[in-house]
Amino acid sequence: TGTFTVSDKDYDGTIYAIIENNNLSVTGVVTNEEAYLEGIIVEFASAEVGENIPVIITNADIDGEDANNYILSLDGAPTTTANIIDPTYINKVLSDNLVIYPNPFNDYIYLKNTDDISKIIISNIIGQKIIEKKNYKKSKINTNNIDKGIYLITIEFDNGQKQVFKMIKQ
Repeated sequence: TGTFTVSDKDYDGTIYAIIENNNLSVTGVVTNEEAYLEGIIVEFASAEVGENIPVIITNADIDGEDANNYILSLDGAPTTTANIIDPTYINKVLSDNLVIYPNPFNDYIYLKNTDDISKIIISNIIGQKIIEKKNYKKSKINTNNIDKGIYLITIEFDNGQKQVFKMIKQ
């Protein structure tokens, strides 16, 4: 039960969604037992550009010391909505000066022209936040502690707009 929200994203042809706020929990856990949700995967109902697109939980696991005492059902699981934005529109609204490189990257992601950035979130492909930086104006982000794989780098600007970059860690 509970609620969750996901980030709006630029159209990328996929249904992947990134959880922004997670207030989900396992119901019916007996007092003094440990069982919680892990590996939550959420997806847009459609990969097309649009507003208020339903986002559903497609997979989750129960973890914790007493996880084997419980069975997870996603029937009736909470849903939310978010937007998939036409990237040609976003590129007109957002700072054309932002540069993020290299792609693929190793131990650092470098940024140029960070003056308008209010938040940077690095999430793995299943939507788990790996790194979050608020009011970040530096020119590089240390990524040597994250595993190889595909990551979504969400840049939020001072004007509230967001831009998502798909990047690969080697």
